[in-house]
Amino acid sequence: MGSAIVSPLKTNLLPSFTSFTNKKRCFLKAEVDETQKQIESMPISKSPSGSNMSFFLVTLVLGFVLSFGVTQKTLKYALKKGLLDEPNHRSSHKKATPTSGGLGLVLGVSTGMFLLLWQTFDPFLLFLVFAGLLVSLSGLWDDIKGLSVQIRFLLYLLLSIAGLFLLNHSYGLTIPFLTHQVQTPTLTFPFYLLFILWLINLYNFMDGIDGLLTTQGICVSLGYILLLLIQNSSALEQIYTQTYALIAVCLLSFLFFNWHPAKIFMGNVGSIFLGFILAFLAVLGQIAFQIPLECTLIIHGAFLTDATTTLIRRGLSGQNVLKAHRDHAYQHATQMGYSHAQVSLFFAFLNLFWLVPLALLALLYPHGAFLILVIAFTPLFYLVWKFKAGIKTS
Repeated sequence: MGSAIVSPLKTNLLPSFTSFTNKKRCFLKAEVDETQKQIESMPISKSPSGSNMSFFLVTLVLGFVLSFGVTQKTLKYALKKGLLDEPNHRSSHKKATPTSGGLGLVLGVSTGMFLLLWQTFDPFLLFLVFAGLLVSLSGLWDDIKGLSVQIRFLLYLLLSIAGLFLLNHSYGLTIPFLTHQVQTPTLTFPFYLLFILWLINLYNFMDGIDGLLTTQGICVSLGYILLLLIQNSSALEQIYTQTYALIAVCLLSFLFFNWHPAKIFMGNVGSIFLGFILAFLAVLGQIAFQIPLECTLIIHGAFLTDATTTLIRRGLSGQNVLKAHRDHAYQHATQMGYSHAQVSLFFAFLNLFWLVPLALLALLYPHGAFLILVIAFTPLFYLVWKFKAGIKTS
């Protein structure tokens, strides 16, 4: 009797239990798959592994050593061959000093970028390496034998156009000062072209006293490292964060030779290269990594205000804006009795404790970025007015 009663119960219950179990398994599998997808999509999954970090640290050390070693060799060669920058009425130094020391910076940064490409290939970074080497060669030729302004400008123009075409093909050129991405290459191409050409030249103009350009490059690189770390969500952003770190490290090695009193100057080979690389990295940050243009202007603000105000004032007063001079605010500061070290340290302080924090604030609060830009530039314009940027004083 008992077995006759239990058997039907088992027969009825087993199919429903099996069906329930299968449904539960499918549900759990779906949840696991969904969780796995979420984990894979998180930025933390793209963090560099231990081996990648070791490779990056080796790249930094190699860049530092190469930059230091080549600068040391260049210094000895320049002294032996008499490749000296002689003081004149428009210079801020008082004794003949070896030049073209930026060659070490160029080779250190370029070699490091090649190694970074070995791990994460990016066509635009490859373009930067070769284009940067070309502009540095033109600068080296100008340092040694002299090269006309027209030829140099044509080279910068062609390479800038090529780089912008590559950026537009990869990401699309976007309208500046907007909190959302609007791609209109026809309208934005001239703006970015002018920005790049101006930044290349102003980095050359501002290389007039010991340590100034080197410390500026370090501060700008550190600022962008922080900006990209906040934005960091892709392997591509990581490689450009590492590129900025590489630039900062190579500049630091050069600073040992370039700090007041400078043993060697960067020369056009280094200043043009640095301006070119930083200009294109700034544009890349705006269009590829959604860093507001206000952040870029703030980080480069110290050089932008001095060089731009000087150019405009000289032009309005009828002076030849293409002619070399010593009418920048930083040059007037040294003429007023401040040492090269004091002026360079002041620029570094201004960058690290005023401009970089405000650039980070503009990134975090993009809707207030323009107001932050105005706040950042207000004391800068006061300083260039106080030190009479663009006004001939001697």
